Amino acid sequence: MRQYTREVLEHECGCWVAEESADDELLVAALDRVQPDLLVIDTGQFPDCCAVALDAFPTHRVVVIGPEPGPSYRRSAIERGAGAWIPRDRIGEELERVSRRLLGCDPGHCPRPGSA
Repeated sequence: MRQYTREVLEHECGCWVAEESADDELLVAALDRVQPDLLVIDTGQFPDCCAVALDAFPTHRVVVIGPEPGPSYRRSAIERGAGAWIPRDRIGEELERVSRRLLGCDPGHCPRPGSA
């Protein structure tokens, strides 16, 4: 799922660089190493999954990929501060749009590195 998500992001805008964290790398270390403008996480346990990491990252720039299309997962993630929530079966259709919205860029514009 991580590889597919990365491929969707990189395909949609050539200036976006998506990076997967290593299986054994803690999210806190990955955020410090990469310093992303946007965080996409796949979990049904937001924000409990990554509370320590989110102390150092703005939750309004987090896209949560949910395990099921049920509205309770979406409502829970949004109420707890996530910028967006997408069910796994809609990543291809929705990830680009919500990423652009959270980054504040339109389809004809790619943000400069570090400007978002």
